[in-house]
Amino acid sequence: MTIDILALCDFAQDNDGKLTIVGTFDHYVVRKAPLPKSTLFLVARVKMNSEESKIEQKFTTQVIDLATGKPLLGNPIQAKVEPHPSEEFLFSNFIFEFSDLQFPTEGNFMFTFKIGDVENSLPLKVYFQK
Repeated sequence: MTIDILALCDFAQDNDGKLTIVGTFDHYVVRKAPLPKSTLFLVARVKMNSEESKIEQKFTTQVIDLATGKPLLGNPIQAKVEPHPSEEFLFSNFIFEFSDLQFPTEGNFMFTFKIGDVENSLPLKVYFQK
């Protein structure tokens, strides 16, 4: 199993397996304090071989404040992917919409996505415009 795409973006949608990702980024500039609530998307595209597609897969996603090591959301988002047997391989798209997400301070944050034993993460730097 591989995570072929992992991205933070302004908008994402899946239309019958066709993944649309708009406005990818790795930093977030805030014009003034306090940090406003925002909406952003975390997108993952996973490729499973035929054996992996036949078994239930658990996945989690989490946002960590790197300064404190604490989760920003409290508990991680967890769910399962039901088996979808495939002759060759299977692509699955995962879209997480974080609405009203508020960063407590400027700093570095890590968005993680794990499915089965495969994990990947993305950093996000949040800072005030100078």
